Amino acid sequence: MLRFYHMTTSTKILIGAFVILVVALLVGQRLGFEFAGGSGFHAPLSLQRLETVGTVTETRDNISGPVSDNPPRGATIATDVASRAKFSQGSLTLWMSEDTVLQINKLETDSVEFRIIKGRIIISNGKRSRQVTVITDKTQTTFTEADISIVNYDFLQKVSVIPLSGSFTASVDGGSSVTTPMPVDISEAEATITFTNFSPSGSAAQEFYAWFNR
Repeated sequence: MLRFYHMTTSTKILIGAFVILVVALLVGQRLGFEFAGGSGFHAPLSLQRLETVGTVTETRDNISGPVSDNPPRGATIATDVASRAKFSQGSLTLWMSEDTVLQINKLETDSVEFRIIKGRIIISNGKRSRQVTVITDKTQTTFTEADISIVNYDFLQKVSVIPLSGSFTASVDGGSSVTTPMPVDISEAEATITFTNFSPSGSAAQEFYAWFNR
């Protein structure tokens, strides 16, 4: 076996450079750097709390407390009765109505995903290159440059998707999908999508929509 101390200086340099290259590739793959075959490094993002009214909590790693100034990916945010919250991240703004529970599944510069467990939200996305996805137990709604309100009536297994501007694509497991600028009701139990009418001023949540328009 060739011993390391018997090698020439140039050979030692080559071996050292090879080891450094291998380590750099391994670290690069771990962090997602493009030179190592990854999709590029994405710095961790978080929401920025703009306004809260009433009781708003954040659960992270099974620990709950008052919502922080910057809820990160993986956090679950919940508003109590007569409470609401507003957050932003770059070109995206999120409004949460009362008695709403939302989980942050993904938060990157080009794509965002939320899971609405129950309640009512509005998301305003002002960036065409950033896709927003909102999921429930059996539905998925995606959009780019639009203002979309989504309501999860969890006790009814019903989801309403309401475009305040722009259009969206909605789908339901075991059923169809639709791309439209019109409001729809989605039945998770029957796997159906039905066009409907919606007027914010005539809604039981009209104060919430008025807050969005301020």
